[in-house]
Formats: sequence, C-alpha cells, structure tokens
Amino acid sequence: MLSSRAQAAMTAADRAIQRFLRTGAAVRYKVMKNWGVIGGIAAALAAGIYVIWGPITERKKRRKGLVPGLVNLGNTCFMNSLLQGLSACPAFIKWLEEFTTQYTRDQKEAPPHQYLSLTLLHLLKALSCQEVTDDEVLDASCLLDVLRMYRWQISSFEEQDAHELFHVITSSLEDERDRQPRVTHLFDVHSLEQQPEVTPKQITCRTRGSPHPTSSHWKSQHPFHGRLTSNMICKHCEHQVNTIPALDIFWRGFLSSRDLGSI
Repeated sequence: MLSSRAQAAMTAADRAIQRFLRTGAAVRYKVMKNWGVIGGIAAALAAGIYVIWGPITERKKRRKGLVPGLVNLGNTCFMNSLLQGLSACPAFIKWLEEFTTQYTRDQKEAPPHQYLSLTLLHLLKALSCQEVTDDEVLDASCLLDVLRMYRWQISSFEEQDAHELFHVITSSLEDERDRQPRVTHLFDVHSLEQQPEVTPKQITCRTRGSPHPTSSHWKSQHPFHGRLTSNMICKHCEHQVNTIPALDIFWRGFLSSRDLGSI
C-alpha cells in the first residue's frame, strides 16, 4: 500500500495533467476559431478582387457599351451639355459626315483640329459610340481651340450660355461652308488689297470696296438652319406686324403693360 504522501503526490499529478489537458483544449479552440476568422477574411478579399478587377476580357466588352464622359475644364458644363445634346442628333452627325467628305477627297489626311466640322464630328461620333476610342473620358478643349481660330474668344474658366455657344457653332459652320470668315482680321487686310494675277488679253474690273459675299444656295444647309420670326396681331383690326428681333429692347422700353393688354 502507498503511503499518504505518495497518494497525495499522485493526486497532485492527476490534477496537473487534467489542468494541462483543459488548457490545451482551450488553446486548440482559440486557434481553430482564429483560423476560421482568417479564412473568412481571405475569402472576402478574394471575392472583392474578383468583383473589382475580374476577367479582363469581360471588362473590355462591358466598356464598349458605355458612353464616354467629358472632362470639366473649369466651367465648361455649358459646352459638355451642348455636345451631349448634339450627339443625340443622328441627322446632324450625318450632315457633318457628308460635309467633311470634301476634306478627305481633296487631301489624303486633313490636319487635325483645323476645321470645326472635323473636330465636331470626331467628338460627336465618340460620344454617340459610333467611333471606337480607348479613353473613357474625352477632352473637348480642341473645340475651344478651333473656335478661337474662327475669331471667337471663349474662356474655359468663365461661365457661358449653352444657347449662345450653339449659335456660335452654327454660324461658324456657315462661315466654313461659305469659305468666308464672318469677321475679317486686321492682319488679313493686306491680302485682301493685293491685286489678282491678270493674264494677257483679259479684262478686269476693280471696285473700291469688296462686295458682300453672297451665299451659295446650292450648298447644303445644316439641319438647324432656319429663321425665327415674331408676329404681333391687333385684336381689333387683326392687323399683323412682323417684329424685328433687334428692336425688341426698343419696343419693351416704349410699350407698357397697359398698351400690350389692348393688342
């Protein structure tokens, strides 16, 4: 038989072993729990990477169907909204394609951003997804540069009116169609005063001033060409008067609301 001291030692050893086993189970449980958390985090990261980057081929196919955006060059929201509106007009884009064929026919490769029609055509075809481009965001500063060549000074850092820019673009297209600038620069006066070359046995006639350029009716008009008139009809005698847009301010100053009520 064992003595009391030996039994006490065996009891203490059993308690130590049981305490160790309990401690090992807790450690194993904590380790397994941590590994589960780590595995969940790794799975979430893998899913996020797949969603964000994903297969390259599918991402390229998805980009082809998207409409590219326009960079805001300061305060050019008016220009961006106008370009997006014009890109939704297929008749205008078709007219630009027919109009710019003269440059591709006369020249093998037209200089970039030299003509307003070509610059506008490239921007509108890119915005309407008719022209493949690698850029998701387009820079329309080339349109401002080509308008400056037409004597229009438009700053990208000043707020402008979209309707006014629309008239600037349409009038510049008419100038390009007629091949005669609306406003003659001072540096071009010398070239205008030069005498044309005269061949022998040819009669020439010079005038003191150059005649006003006449518009060619055979040339195609752009889809937005037209005239806006305002008519005033008297309620008593039904007399109709065509008002002149330039005199709107004059009429507003001399006609009161009482006078307009009887018209």
